[in-house]
Amino acid sequence: MTGMRLTDWEMGLGEELEEWLYSTREKLHEERRDYGARLAANLLRLGELEQALPYLEAAQGESGDPHEDATRWYILTLGACGQADHASGVYAKLSATLRQDLGVDPTEATKTALETVRSGGVDACKAALEAEFGRAQRADDSIAPLSPFVGRTHELKYLQAALNGSGARAVVIQGEPGAGKSRLAFELVGSMRSKVRFAQGVCTPGGLPLAPLDAPARALLRDSSLHSGRILEGMPPDWKAALARFLPDVLQSSELSVNPDLERKNLFSALRSLLEDPLKPALLLLDDLQWMDSSTLEFVQFLIATPPESGLKLVLTQRNTEEARSKVSPLLERIHRLELGVVVALEGLTEEPIAQLLTQLGMDGDLERFNPAKLHHTSGGNPFYLLEILRSSGEDGERHVQDLVRSRLKTLPDSARQTLEALAILGDGAGLSLVRKVSGRSLDEAADALEGLENAALVRSLEEGLSFGHDLVREVVVTDTRAVRRSLLNLRAARARKDFPLRAAQHYWHSMDAWDDDDTPEAKRTYVASSANLALRGELNDSLLWSERAETLASSESERLGMRLERSATLERYGRYPEANALLAEVESVLDQDQHPRLRAQALTLRARAIQVERGEHLEARRLVDQALVLLEGDTHRSGISLRGDALAVAGYAAYKMGKLDEALELNEKGLETRKQLEDRSKIAGALSNLAMVLAARGDTKAEDHYLESLHLREELGDVAGVARVTQNLGTFYYRKNELEQARHYFTKSLSTSEIIEDDEGISQASSNLGTILFHDKDFDSALLMYNKALEKIKDSHGKRLLMYNILETHISLNDIINTRTTLEEIMREVQDRVEYCIICQEALDIAIDREKQHLAQSQLNEGPSEVLVLEEMFKDFFEKIGQLEQSMAQDIHKLKIKVDEEEKASQVAEIIQSESFSELRKQAQALRERRAHAT
Repeated sequence: MTGMRLTDWEMGLGEELEEWLYSTREKLHEERRDYGARLAANLLRLGELEQALPYLEAAQGESGDPHEDATRWYILTLGACGQADHASGVYAKLSATLRQDLGVDPTEATKTALETVRSGGVDACKAALEAEFGRAQRADDSIAPLSPFVGRTHELKYLQAALNGSGARAVVIQGEPGAGKSRLAFELVGSMRSKVRFAQGVCTPGGLPLAPLDAPARALLRDSSLHSGRILEGMPPDWKAALARFLPDVLQSSELSVNPDLERKNLFSALRSLLEDPLKPALLLLDDLQWMDSSTLEFVQFLIATPPESGLKLVLTQRNTEEARSKVSPLLERIHRLELGVVVALEGLTEEPIAQLLTQLGMDGDLERFNPAKLHHTSGGNPFYLLEILRSSGEDGERHVQDLVRSRLKTLPDSARQTLEALAILGDGAGLSLVRKVSGRSLDEAADALEGLENAALVRSLEEGLSFGHDLVREVVVTDTRAVRRSLLNLRAARARKDFPLRAAQHYWHSMDAWDDDDTPEAKRTYVASSANLALRGELNDSLLWSERAETLASSESERLGMRLERSATLERYGRYPEANALLAEVESVLDQDQHPRLRAQALTLRARAIQVERGEHLEARRLVDQALVLLEGDTHRSGISLRGDALAVAGYAAYKMGKLDEALELNEKGLETRKQLEDRSKIAGALSNLAMVLAARGDTKAEDHYLESLHLREELGDVAGVARVTQNLGTFYYRKNELEQARHYFTKSLSTSEIIEDDEGISQASSNLGTILFHDKDFDSALLMYNKALEKIKDSHGKRLLMYNILETHISLNDIINTRTTLEEIMREVQDRVEYCIICQEALDIAIDREKQHLAQSQLNEGPSEVLVLEEMFKDFFEKIGQLEQSMAQDIHKLKIKVDEEEKASQVAEIIQSESFSELRKQAQALRERRAHAT
């Protein structure tokens, strides 16, 4: 044996092991002191002096490492309990330690505490403690150490009723960190203090076995009713010996037991006997159940099953996290199954109790700074975050609260953190399937992660989708996500969303609305109507030809410009953006706003729609259509009303893409009413589709009815192009609901319809979507056929790379290393940006590693080199081609390799990659993120 493994770290014997043991020991002592001081302070606030003594003693630490505040409290508490000599000894030890190690004397506050003990007596010490922990405020805070109790009255009464009844032996208070679990427990204990014998323990991370029972046992031994020795004298010798070995500094211990099982049984029985009292039942409070060690957990189960004859009341607090639930689930299941207690899950405070808190703290006068609604939105109703926000002010205060959230997020597993990053990229309203794809996790992993995040109140599941529980959490996640990581997530989001832009709010522009009917010759009417009908059926080239013929008959410049705008709209609707933009720019160059307000409004709306589709600039699009709506104010002509409907559709889509769903709903409802006013069935169908899209995002079941009604209208009109689009939307709608068979049906219909009208973009979209469903079904060969079909038709270079990335993932899933390499080379030829190159390589390797993990789990690895190692070598060849990024890529490979067997060290590699030597990488990644922000 050459070494030993401790917490997944390999180390040799000798000095390294000794150093590790020393540092670990110091860390445990430090945690013991801190938790002891914290718990003692809570007890002193409640006036529980005897209960606080063992925790104050624990907070003293060893010589050379004093905790002076806790020592001062210890001195005063000893004085208040009539132990002045002991208090003097504690002061003398502190003074000697400070002089020897630091060359200083105790502070004036500590000297004053000793003088109070010596000259003031018990009452003076109690008054000093009350001044420090009761009425006094902190020098640097505007809030008393123990804040007003608000918003939990109902829970308190419920728990009181449960414990005062005959059946409940235990109550469990669950909630996220900072939800007020311990505070509610203290209020509960305080309301019952006179009726019970109280003892309290606290669980700490990485604590020693049975450590939470140390302080309760000491406190019960100090109880005056035990000093006569009645309980100890009545104990069987084996029980008493086990208790003495557990507390060797309190009781005289004997030799070590050679039978661990018998020793534990005797100790459990002895500890239970300490809780016996013929006059009143015992109440044991154990805080932070999620950190309870297995031995203490076993004792609690023993205690619930065989309580003291005098009765038992057990109060437990627990963080509502996945780790905590898995650890204590046997205990909670036992309590539930035997009906021995109740569980209360604390949620965030609502605005009303927050307002009550502000009133009681005297902060209700400054509503601009301390607004209940704003505080609720920021803190999510978490009492701890709320109080820290109130205590803090300015940038330093905000940074302090963010640091608290940050330290909490660091404890999450990788899957949960990656899920939060994905949600931050996607925004509120995203569904499980989309979050799963962007996070890079399997469906089961993402579901488990979201369940844990919901239980921890970090994420909420609403009708319209997922949302962050607190804005604080969102801010920290966004701030802490590295630029390269954000670029990767944006790339995944673009690929996963498949947000095929709705190229138009309606499936054609009714050209006859561009001028007064009375001025339109019959031949011109015929040409325009023919162009519109041909566009409706998807015969684009013939439609454009008839439109050009109509233009030759135009009787005025405005009429000719109007026809060109209609032709631009038709080209844009069929994805021929360069031609559409060229025609639109030509018209814009000669338009005069004062002379042609209606045409100007039409051009503004078309331009807004173009930048929505091509660049995703929804804010700018909204600005343009707002100008168009101003130009159309008071226009009661049919064409003006129709154009207003067009502008409302573009504005509604912009609001939808910016996440303003309420505004989008209002705009699209107005647009639908405008369409109905004109009784234009074609545009009504388009407005129904737009409205359905918003309703779907809000989780409204009416979305399905609107989509189907739109499809019915388009089929009645013979609008083949419209049918292709709405079936595409229906397929996406059902896919997001995870109704894959329905999604497959409508994607197939969209594909066949798009093939009829030879719409390459529609064919590409439908084929790609069908490929995704087949990939989900693990029919990789069929998925590959669909992806390649989509690749043949796609024209957009960015979309082509995303589609090729799907093909790459499919080849990896098929274990086809040769085609994986070929596809990756094709992607690289398309990619000009080296950071995007980096991202794609990382993602491909990540997929390969996930595949190998699956193989390892199933013991199905083929003979020959590991798939990951083969891919790694392949990627190393590629990395040599990108010069200055080679070193950072190698580090990324190392980081991803580590994920397979030593995930704990991955964060160290991430820190290396963030070092100064990779500043250029970060700059390029930031530039990439800005370029891709709108597109994704």
